[in-house]
Amino acid sequence: MKFNLLKKKEWEKSISKEIINYLIKLNKKKINLIFTGGKSVERIYGEFFKNIKKTKNFFFRIYLSDERCRVKSLKDMNSTIIKKNIGTSKNTKVKFFPIVPSLKENDFEMCTKRYNKIIPKDISFAIFSVARDGHIASIFENDEIANFSKNKYVFVDKKFKKFPRISITWNQIKLIKKILLICKNKEREKALKKFSMKKNHILKKISSLGPKVEVSVLRNNF
Repeated sequence: MKFNLLKKKEWEKSISKEIINYLIKLNKKKINLIFTGGKSVERIYGEFFKNIKKTKNFFFRIYLSDERCRVKSLKDMNSTIIKKNIGTSKNTKVKFFPIVPSLKENDFEMCTKRYNKIIPKDISFAIFSVARDGHIASIFENDEIANFSKNKYVFVDKKFKKFPRISITWNQIKLIKKILLICKNKEREKALKKFSMKKNHILKKISSLGPKVEVSVLRNNF
C-alpha cells in the first residue's frame, strides 16, 4: 500500500483531484464507482461532484459500499451524503444507485438481492474510510458473513453500532481495480496499520492487494 500524507488545508481538494485524474486516465465513457458513507468523506464528495462537471465525455455510475438499516432519520442513511452532494452540484453526469431506496423500506433481504443483481463486474474505483475500530464499509471485526460470503453484498441482521447493515463483501472488494483508503487522523492510521497485520481481518486482506491500494492520511504536522 502506498501512503500519502496530506495537510488539512489540502485534504478534500487533493483527494478529489487524485480521484478525478485517475478516472480520466482510464479513458472510458462510462465509469463505475463505489463510494462509502460517513462524515470523513462528505467534503471530499463535495469537491468531487463539483469538479467532475468540468470533465468531458464521461458518465459516472455510483454505487454504495454499505447502508444502515431500520434507521429513523434520513441523516442516518449513508446514501443521504451522496444524494446531497449530487443535488448541490446539479450534475447530469452522474447516476446514483442507493442500496435501500427509501426510509420506509423494510425488506432488506430483497434490497440486498437486488443490489447483487445490479452491481456491475467492472468497478474502476472505490473509496473506503477506515474507522477507529478498524472497520470499513460495514465489515466489522469478527463479521464472518461479510468477510467470507461468496455474494457481492450481504444483509447482516445484527446491530453494529446501533444498526443492522447491508454491506459490500470481501468477495466484491477484491475485484475492484483501484481502492483508496481514507484515514482522517493519526489514530485511524494506527488502526489501519494494526489491523492490516491481523489474520483474516478485512484490512489485512485489502493490504494484500498491493499497489492497487492507496492510503490518504490527514496529518496536522509532519
